[in-house]
This record gives sequence, C-alpha cells and structure tokens, in this order.
Amino acid sequence: MIEVTRRAITQVEEQLQETGLRAQLADFLPAAQHLAAPANPDALTIEQVLRAARGDVAVVVTQDAWRHGGQQDLLRRLVARYPQRIIHVAGRLPYDVDLVPEVPTALCIYDTVTPSIRALLEVLTGRIEPTGNLP
Repeated sequence: MIEVTRRAITQVEEQLQETGLRAQLADFLPAAQHLAAPANPDALTIEQVLRAARGDVAVVVTQDAWRHGGQQDLLRRLVARYPQRIIHVAGRLPYDVDLVPEVPTALCIYDTVTPSIRALLEVLTGRIEPTGNLP
C-alpha cells in the first residue's frame, strides 16, 4: 500500500497519523507493505517507491492529487507497472478519482480519519461491500 502523506499541521492531524493507515494496516493485512511518499513526490522519490514496491496489487492513497503533479505521475507509473492490479483511493476530495483514467479501480473515502481508514480496509479485505456514487 502506497500512501501519500503530508506534514501534520495541527495536533489533531498528528493524532490521526498515529491511528491512521499505517497503524491499522497491520490489523487487517499483516503481510501488506506500507510505503509513504511526500505530498508532491519528485522523479527520484517515485523511482524509489517503484523499486521498493512489491506484491501483486498496488493500493495508492492520494491526498489532493489534483493539486500535486507528482502524485499523478506516481499513479501513471504504477498503472504502467500494475495495469489491472492497481486501486486508487482518493483520501480527501473526489477530484483525484478521475485524474488518471487508466486506473481500473478507484475509491473515495473523503478523509483520512480513523473511521474512514477502517472502512477502506474493511472494503479491501472483503468484510464490507463498497457502495455510493460520486457527487
């Protein structure tokens, strides 16, 4: 799982990072790999993520990728590597979902608070079925 992170700017955001995706991932998918990338990864960082990524499926959680070209580049490179095995999760706003139309599966969780991350992991593990429509 590849998560684009941003620097916490409030105490609440710091606490959310402590209970966020990385913390909950081990409970749901203990064998899953977690990789973090900055909000706007450069070419070198994207290469490092691609070299470190392993597994059959890549799940990418973006945050405001519509504002950060590096996140879009990361998605495009991952789609090239995992053509039908990539899941793009828009972690904040739904605008990210359509940025790279080649991505075969996209979800939107609208925020990265603990309940949203938990619901995402429940969907990814088949515990619940995703529902809903984009606005």
